Amino acid sequence: MQVQKTIKFKVGELRKGKKELIDFALNNSVNAIKDFMDLSIKNKTTSNTKLHHLGYKEIVIKYKLPACIVHQSRNKAREIIKSWKTNKYRLHKNIPLPEPKALRIRYDNIVFKIIKTDNKEYPYFASLLIANRKRIYIPLIVNSDYQKEYIEDLLNGKYKHGSADLIKKGDDYYCYLVIKKEVEFLNKENYNPIGIDIGINNIATININGRSKFFNGKKAIAKKKHLNKVKAIYQARNNLKVLNAIKGKEQRYFNHINHNISSWIIEEARKLENPVIVMEDLSKILETTKVRKKQRYIHQTWAFKKLQNMIQYK
Repeated sequence: MQVQKTIKFKVGELRKGKKELIDFALNNSVNAIKDFMDLSIKNKTTSNTKLHHLGYKEIVIKYKLPACIVHQSRNKAREIIKSWKTNKYRLHKNIPLPEPKALRIRYDNIVFKIIKTDNKEYPYFASLLIANRKRIYIPLIVNSDYQKEYIEDLLNGKYKHGSADLIKKGDDYYCYLVIKKEVEFLNKENYNPIGIDIGINNIATININGRSKFFNGKKAIAKKKHLNKVKAIYQARNNLKVLNAIKGKEQRYFNHINHNISSWIIEEARKLENPVIVMEDLSKILETTKVRKKQRYIHQTWAFKKLQNMIQYK
């Protein structure tokens, strides 16, 4: 069985030239996504092969991007178009085609590498391809034992490179590195399972050796409904400052709930011999579950995966 982890690193101080190269690539990757989306709509196709033949060469030349970034831009454009086309309410509510805005580049494990150096301030660097097919080296801030342990395990071969995302938030840059390895699963007789079911009315239902624990979601639902009404008021007034503040408040509230639940689960797991946490596959939850009309908005905006990610991380 393969397990993987995502480790987040903040990028250290960069020279002006490197910043300009990264910003150039990030902005042009968004432009490349838009071009592929236009090609998809005009030619009525979401086929990777057809989109590649329609626009690959022109986009590489136009935006001076390496092949790996153009491929990822094409894949992202395809995802956006497919998601938009399968939205049930697209025609009924006249939902426009979304615009890509995130300044993010995804690299595969061939063009993105972690290296260790003798630099005292930044011992670890990331090597990656950027605009005009240039390879640059960016320093990673490794300031926790957690980060250092996994990056050393990666360099020593205990983990393998997965994909890596280069992201810009405000004036800062971050790397999200996926590492993975194969592990031997325990025999059926040798582990204690902890089953977790994620929902709305009960945010989490946990079963440990026949004992059930419920985390009720009534307060969270009431909070979300209230904040949705407040957001609608300020959205109508086009008051983006207050709207963003409310969204931040909502995110912090649900992060706090998920933190408490995930911490409780991990503490219970530590009390068992060979605990194995078992969680359901939520990748198709929005398509495979039906809810009443009044609950549709809450169902579609509920962060089902967030709690699972917290449990996995801890």
